[in-house]
Amino acid sequence: MNNALLWPPRPRVVIPPKSDVQGWIDVSNWQGLLSPGWFDTWRGMGFGGLIVQAVTGDNGSFTRLQLQAALDAHWDIAGYIWCHPGQADNMGSLNNRLALFDGFSLDFLALDVEETTTRKRDVDDSLAACDRQQGFPTWVYTAKRVFDALGWSDYDWWAPRPLWYVPVVGYDGIADVDANFVPFGGWTSPTMKQFSETPVDQNVRRV
Repeated sequence: MNNALLWPPRPRVVIPPKSDVQGWIDVSNWQGLLSPGWFDTWRGMGFGGLIVQAVTGDNGSFTRLQLQAALDAHWDIAGYIWCHPGQADNMGSLNNRLALFDGFSLDFLALDVEETTTRKRDVDDSLAACDRQQGFPTWVYTAKRVFDALGWSDYDWWAPRPLWYVPVVGYDGIADVDANFVPFGGWTSPTMKQFSETPVDQNVRRV
């Protein structure tokens, strides 16, 4: 286990103590087990929510262990799940990953749309499956550069859903949901922004 992941250096930006924003960290199998000290450290920097990726694989899954560790640390929990190109033709793999969230009450669930060979029906079918599993509208995590590459930026197919995005300038280090946002895909106001990926993925959410 990499101790640097458990005791990260202080990030350049600390979430401001405002009632209308929240600091969230997203993790995957890469982070492995998260210690109580990990949560204490990041809590001191203004974070209080953990977004966990649903991961299955030959090397096992840390998804449920990470979610439970967050609950034990009295953090809010949420989830995200990758939308693979061709996902609509193999929904069994998505459902297997979604099952990892069974028994956990997530604050929100996001579909991660990043690959530039994704088809519209991959997103549509995945969102529908996520909606059914959770019982509430699934968010979309993406970036304008992805939609530009796919030719989707001028369409508003999923605009009613909350948007979690990466700015066009990349990770800008600014803990402000609207800073460097450029409208696309029908979205004119984002809900959450990823502003850093060092040493972990850091996000700010509008409440």
